[in-house]
Amino acid sequence: MEEQQYRKIIDTIPTFSGEPHDNVHEWLDTVSLKFDIIGYNPLQKRRFIAQYLSGNALKWHLTHRDALLAWDEYIQAIAAGFPHPITTSRDMNLKLLRDRKQGPAESFIEYYTSMVDLCRKHDPQMANVQIIDWLKAGMKLNLYERLQGEEFNTPQALLVRAQRVELANAVLDARKRESAGSSSAVSNTSTLGFNRSKDFASSTYHSSQTTPFHVSSYPPPPLMGISYSAPFSPPSSSTPNFHSPFPSPLSSYPSGSPPVLDP
Repeated sequence: MEEQQYRKIIDTIPTFSGEPHDNVHEWLDTVSLKFDIIGYNPLQKRRFIAQYLSGNALKWHLTHRDALLAWDEYIQAIAAGFPHPITTSRDMNLKLLRDRKQGPAESFIEYYTSMVDLCRKHDPQMANVQIIDWLKAGMKLNLYERLQGEEFNTPQALLVRAQRVELANAVLDARKRESAGSSSAVSNTSTLGFNRSKDFASSTYHSSQTTPFHVSSYPPPPLMGISYSAPFSPPSSSTPNFHSPFPSPLSSYPSGSPPVLDP
């Protein structure tokens, strides 16, 4: 675990090139701090310092490496060999202006503040037209395309217009994400409804196949619950009986009643 932590510390040690924009004192403070965390002794510090040099600083090291073997003498000599200027030169400010670009996730107000400050450092009397040109030269390409052809009298006017474009783009992106989310929700709902309908149809089909038709356990009622022992006689064709399916026993006699027999 400690070796991995030491490796991370070593990988984050900055390189010193000896260029005017490099501050030798800040670099030495950082290197000394990280060497102390790792646990290097003065001999090891002097031995490994060379791998964090480049450019003019590395050339200086190759010239003085045999004469400066002690760590304390070495850091004093390299600090004197690359004095850091108190104020940045005009040429250095011009280079910073050329290299300054708006970052992909950087807001225009942040970029604007940095660029105007660099313009003022390079030329305190820089005209508004020049500042606007510098701002356009470093802004993001999609923003530059939206503002191309528009004229601005002051850098502040450009700032206001660029912020409006950024706001419009942010709203448009939010609507696109919302629309994409709504479409996804509708698709999921439709799929869920279809699956439910499919499951219901399937369950209904299996129910009809596996559940037998219900048959009552009760016997059917009798067609006629009346016992009759008299002889059957078909009904008269002239006087049909609509009330009973069987004729009355008196209808077989002409007078409507049975004859009386003498004893």
